Amino acid sequence: MICFVLVGALVLRVISQQNLINTFASVCLGLVYCVFLIIAPLLSRVPFLFRYQKVVSWCGVFLAPLIILESFHYYHILEAHFATLSMFVIGSVAVVVGTTKKQSSFATTALLLSLLAIAGLGLTLEALLLRCSVIVVFSITAFTVASFRNWPALRSLILLFSALGIGFAALVTGSREGIPVEISLSMKLMVVVFWLIVSANHVVRSKNVTSTEAAWLSVISGWAAGILFIISRSQAVVFTPVVAIILLAAGGLLAVYSRSRIIAARGFLASGCVLALISFPQIDFSGVGLGLFAILLSISAQRIKDPVVMVFSSIMFIITSVIAIKQQNLFSGTDTTHSLALVGTLMLAFMLIAHSWVAGGRQWKGSSIVIGRYLAPVSFFAGLLVGFGVIIKFLVIVLGFGLVLSFSITMTAAIFAIFTLLAGKKFGYTGIYAAGITATVLLAIKVVFWDMFQLKDGYLLAAFVVLGGVFIVISVTLKQSDAGSQNNIEKS
Repeated sequence: MICFVLVGALVLRVISQQNLINTFASVCLGLVYCVFLIIAPLLSRVPFLFRYQKVVSWCGVFLAPLIILESFHYYHILEAHFATLSMFVIGSVAVVVGTTKKQSSFATTALLLSLLAIAGLGLTLEALLLRCSVIVVFSITAFTVASFRNWPALRSLILLFSALGIGFAALVTGSREGIPVEISLSMKLMVVVFWLIVSANHVVRSKNVTSTEAAWLSVISGWAAGILFIISRSQAVVFTPVVAIILLAAGGLLAVYSRSRIIAARGFLASGCVLALISFPQIDFSGVGLGLFAILLSISAQRIKDPVVMVFSSIMFIITSVIAIKQQNLFSGTDTTHSLALVGTLMLAFMLIAHSWVAGGRQWKGSSIVIGRYLAPVSFFAGLLVGFGVIIKFLVIVLGFGLVLSFSITMTAAIFAIFTLLAGKKFGYTGIYAAGITATVLLAIKVVFWDMFQLKDGYLLAAFVVLGGVFIVISVTLKQSDAGSQNNIEKS
């Protein structure tokens, strides 16, 4: 049957080569022939076609893109506008057939091949906006069909290839010189429109939205924000933080007032986190803005008692601490920060410690092992680390480099180690307790191999006294832990 279909295509090729008909007309006949093959499953009154309907329709789907690309690139018969519209019509017909006959693989393949054929027309400015518009329409079609027939694979695949196509076109037009302003602006608008379509699907299907769709909303949000920051930083830095706050508010309100839409709420909250992590560091070097955003997430999680949202908040806090350490150069040994920004970073350290207290509560220990056992201790340690870095920076600013600074760092590290040990013992966090012991080992290395040769007289004596005090705290806490374990064994 495949040979029969190919013979039909070959006959049209021979007729064209013998100049029996116009070349453009032969291409049009070839495309009509492909449409006829695609709709074969609908022609139930033709027994021969109906018997081999699947094979015939699949041949039509694969032939159409080959004819269009060959006519466009090799023979230069078709213009970009006509080729794009032809592929749009053929792809749409194939999707209708696949949806009618409940053939998900056929509909998915038809849309994918149509997208690849449109992308294969190249990045010439001719019909660029039309091609991107067709890709957007195909995405809407994929959303509609996937929801109607419950075909999640169709939605995911079309989203992936559509985002790649539009994103690549936007990046190329945004970075290439000589691109007309209206085209560059239209491509930015196309990126925003694509994000709005994904968001609109999230709103329309808020009651039935799946976790995969929520994840896709976060991915597309990060994709759109990243592209806009690359090609239009001045505009993106203004609007992206606002959109992040709106998504946070929408997700929080949706979760509070409609528990049946909790997955949709998670999607909005996760997307807001992604946009905030991309945009906030561009306008706030201290990290306090991201910290406040994460605090609001924590409050939302407490209000709706959702461990997934608390995980979002914990992860966001941890990433924020890394961003703050990098932007403030806390452990680089250089003085490149402003005192006011350091105050904001110190506030972030307190936020991290407070969040670890909340996330480590019994409520979350029982509902999520990940939060209580891993994320809460990491948040606590990150808060201590950020606070330690800020204090060191303040000491450098106030004292400068010298003996007093070296001893002050030793004192700060000792306080850090003691506080971590006591907190780990108090809240039963093995990870924090291990961090305190690690900090003690690092303190001992500093005192023995650095302070021994840098400090003199009273400073050196004081450093060893401080180290001894830390060792005393370790021995006391270990002794109490052993005594507590022995008592539990005797009771049992």
